[in-house]
Amino acid sequence: MTIYIIAALLPAILDIAFDNKYLGRDISASVRRKKLLPYIVVASMPMFIILGLRGYRVGTDTIQYITHLRRISEMTFSEAWDYSDNEPGLYVLMYLCSRISTDPTFFLCVYALITTFSFIRFVEKNGDGELLTIFFHVTLGSFLFIVTGMRQGLAIAFCLLAVDYSRKRKLLPFLLLMLPAFLTHRSSIMFLIVYFIAHRKLSFSNFFFLALAATVFIAFLDVFQSWFNSALDYNYDIEETGNGGIFLMIVLLMNALSLMLSRQVLEERPDALVLYNVSLIAAVLWIARLFTRTAERPSYYFLPATFAVTAIALKKISDPRKRLILKVLVMLLSVLLLVYRLRSAPSLSPFHFYWE
Repeated sequence: MTIYIIAALLPAILDIAFDNKYLGRDISASVRRKKLLPYIVVASMPMFIILGLRGYRVGTDTIQYITHLRRISEMTFSEAWDYSDNEPGLYVLMYLCSRISTDPTFFLCVYALITTFSFIRFVEKNGDGELLTIFFHVTLGSFLFIVTGMRQGLAIAFCLLAVDYSRKRKLLPFLLLMLPAFLTHRSSIMFLIVYFIAHRKLSFSNFFFLALAATVFIAFLDVFQSWFNSALDYNYDIEETGNGGIFLMIVLLMNALSLMLSRQVLEERPDALVLYNVSLIAAVLWIARLFTRTAERPSYYFLPATFAVTAIALKKISDPRKRLILKVLVMLLSVLLLVYRLRSAPSLSPFHFYWE
């Protein structure tokens, strides 16, 4: 468990260190970005180490992916493409890696590089709370999901890279990134909505429309689930669940905090509007999660935006003492939640490296 705690605490400590050194200083955004980048890279290194250098039984499905890799290493490209119906993305990556090395750790390191780079790029493009965004990513479940769910983890990486193009209204590069995401995990088609909601204002009418759409979605969840399965050739069922309420409250509180400070944030960073709209989709999916566990998996496409807007909001609290107290309190509770998750995830903890 120690390495996960290090992965959580390192970005938190670096965030405090960076603020102590640069907060309040009159530096341009470009200079700040240049000085912050080494902090972001260092803060992300434990994620890369966990993903790339883990033992082959760390993560529920890792050993199965290693088995697939060994089979695909003996295939042609066309055989690797056809290895899985309509979702060849991860298996094509396995094939390409196997042309260089059949060592499973090499493939895991390539996967780690893609997913870690994607998240670094995402936080670097959605600034003012970069290190805290990494902290929330590690502590609030989305990183642990990427450790275990490698197909969807790779699809999430492409989706996060596409966010910036939705902000810039560049449809072609957005779709070019969504294509490999879809070919890796078809559920990523839900992320197409980001392009169309990216610039919706945080107005009463739009909130009313979102609430109405969420109500219809949840009321007819079984219908949407059936359509989703039919369209994407999945066989997900409505899985009743008695949990999810605690994390829903966390997501709602994070959205509430970010919205309370949204006026100040958007005056300084109007391009952050896309993050607020994407974060609200995550909240809707976690409300649906009360009724079916199936809604949890697609929520991981959208949760990074929730982490980003919360991190930005914490940075905008004007009183330094209140800001520090709230940050420390949030960090403590987040780490406790991480420990709780790890204690109930024997495939993730205790962690061991591939050579152990």
